[in-house]
Amino acid sequence: MKSILLLALAFSVSSAFAVGPAPEVNPLVLRYPHNKLLADPIFEGIVKLSNCSGSLVTFKGMPKSKKALVMTNGHCVGFTKMGDVITNKPVTRVVSVFDADKKLHKLDITRIVYATQSYTDVTFYETTMSYQEIEDQYNVEALTIEDSLTAVGTKIDVVSGYWEILTSCEAEAIAKILKEDIWVWLNSVRYSSDCMTKGGYSGSPVIARNTRTIVAIHNTGNNGKLDCSDNNPCEANPYGEVVFQGLNRRYGQQVYMVYSCLDENFDIDLGMNGCELPKQSW
Repeated sequence: MKSILLLALAFSVSSAFAVGPAPEVNPLVLRYPHNKLLADPIFEGIVKLSNCSGSLVTFKGMPKSKKALVMTNGHCVGFTKMGDVITNKPVTRVVSVFDADKKLHKLDITRIVYATQSYTDVTFYETTMSYQEIEDQYNVEALTIEDSLTAVGTKIDVVSGYWEILTSCEAEAIAKILKEDIWVWLNSVRYSSDCMTKGGYSGSPVIARNTRTIVAIHNTGNNGKLDCSDNNPCEANPYGEVVFQGLNRRYGQQVYMVYSCLDENFDIDLGMNGCELPKQSW
């Protein structure tokens, strides 16, 4: 009898540990109940380029009749000195965008609307299709760029279209000045150590967890040296003194400033009063 009671008690205890609270359901999965893999819905709107990652992006309030924009890094286009910008440059390029089932669809690029690697690191490409046409043909909605500074502690996913994978962590700090070789970036997002990236992640959107809001764009990380050299960024103060160096720490750049340069038609106008994007070489 004693052994039977012990067995019953053991079963009762193990059952108590086995039954817990229901797991939290990602709202993106609720939006796409046909998806079985939790990682799939987050890829909707993520872009694969031949050399980088990117995303199909829109601005708050932007009409779906506008030609759709693809965002990636400025260094994916290529710059040689601080202050350089590219505006309204015709290009011919084909990229691919994921839908919620992680299927790829082609997008034709016709011009660089704006690009720079100074103080931020961003390129906006214009496609031949409107947002509405992309939704109708591919069932893909754009991600929305946030219009304010990234908050420390924000849970984030850095999603790479090039590698078709993601890394998750949180925004650990805002680096007022980030130096890497000749480059200087402002208010960079330092990720917590959970986020690890590699070449090809460049241009990946940094997405607030369980949303479709982009809070930054991934562009760099320390690869093992503490000398502020290429691919080994370090944080500095306004006097140029290094204040933080972290081996293997990764960073994203702010893109909210673009809102200060949008005209009433949601076009980027560098001549607008208060426009915070770099405008010319200096």
